[in-house]
Amino acid sequence: KLDPKRVLEDGIRKELVKQVATALHNGLTFNPRAKSSELIPKLDALGNQMDGFRRSFEY
Repeated sequence: KLDPKRVLEDGIRKELVKQVATALHNGLTFNPRAKSSELIPKLDALGNQMDGFRRSFEY
């Protein structure tokens, strides 16, 4: 028998993993010639995005 709650949780988990992996890939891809000062803004943006994921689950 299919458990709808389990199917929903599995789908949400799969989508969250996909979203987090994409955010990490996009946020932590660096140009080798980039300045070190570019790291902090990228990490701040990534932190904001992760915080958004967390808040969406708290709601």
